[in-house]
Amino acid sequence: MSNWLMIHTPSNLVMGIIASSRQPKSTPDTKFITVTDKQLDKYYQLQEKCSGKLVDFGALLKASPSLLELYTGKAWEVFQQGVTARKRSTEYPCRIRQRRAKIRKAA
Repeated sequence: MSNWLMIHTPSNLVMGIIASSRQPKSTPDTKFITVTDKQLDKYYQLQEKCSGKLVDFGALLKASPSLLELYTGKAWEVFQQGVTARKRSTEYPCRIRQRRAKIRKAA
């Protein structure tokens, strides 16, 4: 029998765990992902920290790199690489307005 996480897709919360030999049928609101015992231990640890509230699936992916790799197909190191922030424009706001005005005139 496999263990399945039941995830509420719109809120991205783990609604519960199901043990079944077959994959449960997903719906537009619910998605099922198979998990190992080690990944379930991480889920239970997070649930204890949340004092019984629902666990966010993103927090579970962050706590369990093996689940992240299973779910996305990418290793955790890929996600730890530097994410470059979008740089702000160093131009003055008046120059930006002038450039927009030129674009409007040209159109």
